[in-house]
Amino acid sequence: MKRAVAIPDSDDTVRQVDLRIAPNLSAAKRPMPTGGAAWCGETYYDRPALKAAPWGHLVSGYMFVAGLGGAAQMIGAVARQSRSRNPDGVVRDARLIGAVSVLAGAAMLIADLRTPQRWYNMLRIFRPTSPMSIGSYLLTTFGAATSVGVADEVLRGRTAAGRRVMQAAPAAQTVAGITGAGLGIYTASLLGATSSPGWTENPRRMAARFASSSFASGAAALALTARMRGRLPTARRLELLACLGVLTHAAAGRVPGEKSPTTAEQRAPAKTTGSGTAALLLTVVPLACYGLGRATSPRRERLMSATGSFALLAGAFLSRNDALEDGKRGSRDARRYFAQAQPKASNRSDAGQ
Repeated sequence: MKRAVAIPDSDDTVRQVDLRIAPNLSAAKRPMPTGGAAWCGETYYDRPALKAAPWGHLVSGYMFVAGLGGAAQMIGAVARQSRSRNPDGVVRDARLIGAVSVLAGAAMLIADLRTPQRWYNMLRIFRPTSPMSIGSYLLTTFGAATSVGVADEVLRGRTAAGRRVMQAAPAAQTVAGITGAGLGIYTASLLGATSSPGWTENPRRMAARFASSSFASGAAALALTARMRGRLPTARRLELLACLGVLTHAAAGRVPGEKSPTTAEQRAPAKTTGSGTAALLLTVVPLACYGLGRATSPRRERLMSATGSFALLAGAFLSRNDALEDGKRGSRDARRYFAQAQPKASNRSDAGQ
């Protein structure tokens, strides 16, 4: 079969050039991919140009629990500063969820990297241009601030040390809320700083989806704990926040200025536990369960709300895992990599002039 590509000619016409006959076509005449178009140049037998990242479910699990705990602490910090009737319950649950997320996330990272020494080695230098360096400081600061909040919940000012911790707890909660907001986004920046086209094609869209899913999962986790403690009005307000995060996540798929997939490889569905399942659990099921729960009896409302919250948490994890797998597929696709690695056609024509 002939391998023919469309080449723009000088008189704005398009002619077909057989690459089998003219394999040494000059770079000036080769078609340049624009806006996510397929790569029409040469590859080395379509072999991957990049090595896929070795990360698995431990890393995607860390990204999920870090975003969940950070968002819960952010909501707790806002609740503490607000004039709500009973913010202490939300703050207490946020601190506990944040502490569990720190411990679980650190264990996942150590199990995946197998070198716990790298954690404190990363703190020797602060590099503002490195998402990994910023993430190390974010996680460390978040963990320290969350520890102060947990100590305040345990000591309750009963001793002299407990009273000092109680005085520092409000400031620590604010720090935990600020750094927690960063935990939900920095992992997207970390993936976007690589060379994999699955992560670098749409960095703003990925950051928006990470942030919104983190916020939704944090609100859902707080709603679950509020219902377990019998705080029904608080749980309902938190479920509304979760719905807001879910709707924002659905709208984040259309971030303006981002490339849309145009090649068959990019439009193909995920071959893992796919994006369809993640979207169903993260958007459709929670919205349906929360909505139906309000229209039923209190007993059924508890069941429906719990189902919606657990489905949201599962969908948030699967969405992180799908994003990780998409980067691996992009690394194995040589044409997809070369298409995003080339300069834009407008920049190339300006350079030629």
